[in-house]
Amino acid sequence: MTELDTGQITKWIVGKLQAITGLEVVLSNPSGDSKFPCAVVGTPLIRIVRTEEERPVEIDISVPIDYWANTKYNVMSLSDDGNIELRKMNLTRVNTTIDTFDEITKKYRYGGNYETTFNAITGAFENRR
Repeated sequence: MTELDTGQITKWIVGKLQAITGLEVVLSNPSGDSKFPCAVVGTPLIRIVRTEEERPVEIDISVPIDYWANTKYNVMSLSDDGNIELRKMNLTRVNTTIDTFDEITKKYRYGGNYETTFNAITGAFENRR
């Protein structure tokens, strides 16, 4: 069985999003002098669904990701590109949580939560939706 590592999952997500040309990927909300466009990857929420012999074998993962850019159309496009990249890890967007204009950065912000299930027996991310 493979033990789950939250930091490693975050690194895998960041790596997938870095495949999007020109996108800066960060782990905390940007400030006015940050590089844009960017994606903010939140800390994954881990929920153990099933254990065997005191070890987690089925784990649900949910991670918030927000895209920031100059126009609303740009953040929509980045989000679409992110959806494609994250599906390679069987991460699927399940909702849209943020759709705002940020007064501090003067940028549009758009994002949602992505979910998958980690099978610790096979070491694979599984799409359960």
